[in-house]
Amino acid sequence: MNFLLLLATVGLISFAAVSAAGSLLSALGFALLARTAPGVPARRASLLFALRVLPSAVALLVVFGLVVPSFVVLEPSPSGEAVGAGLLVPAAFGAALLGAGFARGLRSWGATRRLVADWTRSSEPLCL
Repeated sequence: MNFLLLLATVGLISFAAVSAAGSLLSALGFALLARTAPGVPARRASLLFALRVLPSAVALLVVFGLVVPSFVVLEPSPSGEAVGAGLLVPAAFGAALLGAGFARGLRSWGATRRLVADWTRSSEPLCL
């Protein structure tokens, strides 16, 4: 059980660190690209979406592609290490980031469903 708890803690800490670094780089990238990006709304929307999703996507890729496999292979199973407050606090931050992102995604999905339902309810057929 300690092995799985330590694995989850290391994974969540890694997610938080990579996501935070990626968010900083994404914000800098947006500041630079906002001045030079063309004024086409669809292109700007795609750019904003990519810059918003990229840090979390890269963090998940690093955690599940690098951190978890290397931890499972290299960490001895009965290590006897305990998970203390020094690891739990940043892991809780990583869990909060994941939870907030999931909640934001659900809210966006629900808002999109309501918007599409409203559009279809008040729409009229178009004959061309």
